[in-house]
Amino acid sequence: MPNKPKEDLEEELDVEQLDNIFATIISNEADMLTESQGSEARAQDGLTERLAGASDIFFSKQPDGGRISWIQCASSSNDHRISQHELLISNGGKKASSSHREPPIVQHGRSRRRVLFQECCKPYFDIDDLALSWKVVQEYIWALNLFRKAGYLHRDISGRNCQVLEVEDESGSTHYHPKLFDLEHCKKYLDYTSHDPITGTYEFIAVEVGQKKFKVWGEEDTFELSSAPPAKKPDIGFHNHYFHELESIVWLVTLKTASGIPCQALDGKDNLGSDLEVWDKKLRALFITEPCFLFRELLLKAKLREVYASMQAKEWWSDTLFRASRAVMGRFAIEIMKAYKNLHSRSQHFQFIRGEPGDFRVGRWTDEDDFPEALYNNLSTILQESIDQVVEEDIRIRNVGQRCQEVYIKSLNKD
Repeated sequence: MPNKPKEDLEEELDVEQLDNIFATIISNEADMLTESQGSEARAQDGLTERLAGASDIFFSKQPDGGRISWIQCASSSNDHRISQHELLISNGGKKASSSHREPPIVQHGRSRRRVLFQECCKPYFDIDDLALSWKVVQEYIWALNLFRKAGYLHRDISGRNCQVLEVEDESGSTHYHPKLFDLEHCKKYLDYTSHDPITGTYEFIAVEVGQKKFKVWGEEDTFELSSAPPAKKPDIGFHNHYFHELESIVWLVTLKTASGIPCQALDGKDNLGSDLEVWDKKLRALFITEPCFLFRELLLKAKLREVYASMQAKEWWSDTLFRASRAVMGRFAIEIMKAYKNLHSRSQHFQFIRGEPGDFRVGRWTDEDDFPEALYNNLSTILQESIDQVVEEDIRIRNVGQRCQEVYIKSLNKD
């Protein structure tokens, strides 16, 4: 986590706001590595091949004298290599000709960063209380609104970077303080630049950011004949913006809600192993596999109906819990699409940036009304209404992936 973005944010936010959003850094070290050194470092750190491509690895350590939270960042680089899938999208669905040549890949220096925090937090997906998981998301939305007011984008909202600090007071009551981690990709929104690579965690990247182009949200045609010429659309250029961060929150809360199976539906039922495995694979197909941006675009346009309809068919969720979950997912999707559609109807301010082989024309929305605070308030209100429906039931949840592992291990022990 570089210091520069946080130093800039300190100029925009007061100390109390910073303490509420971020953990306290004790130590921050970085090493520049060559490609071979990066591989050696990963081997020395004991990173498995499965995690070698991850942007950061979270773990906890308890040395003598207190609880310390560690974050170890694996080797990373700034180069972005476009896949065949992305190339197909960028060419409008037409396969690139064999004569097409990609520009040479520029190798950038790789870095390894270790950050030591005073607070020992746990990832958002480890929360086992459904109402609390929604309450925590309200705080993340509040934090992103502060980022917006300060003019910054976080650009990597994910399950690992959204964490929770548990604090026990003198009476023994536990309080939960959401924290945002990893400012490595944080930047000013009005930083006009032609180089805006995809950053973030695959499962939570906004649809438009994943496809690197603005999409059409909502009905565009009225299916009525008219002699009037079509309305002229504003000239807009693609870039990452504040509402994309909120869409990442939509995917975060959707995956958490859909993957959190109520404990009462699992207790004493050892014959659910195959059903749980099918559900786990379905969620992975929607969020983790390569074509997920296309799937999620269709999901969002259908107001996430496929997700909550599948939840209803499983009958693991009570009627009250299902209605509250459906309201969160469906109304979140509607609010985001309405915000996108309104934003795309507004004009951008453009600047010309010098570069090779020529100048680049880069646009940003600069009007105060382009990104209204009302969207942040609406999402928070939706969450609160659903929290009020389920808070009295004290619903405990288990992650479907973890439960599948437990069932599998239990079957091995029987053998």
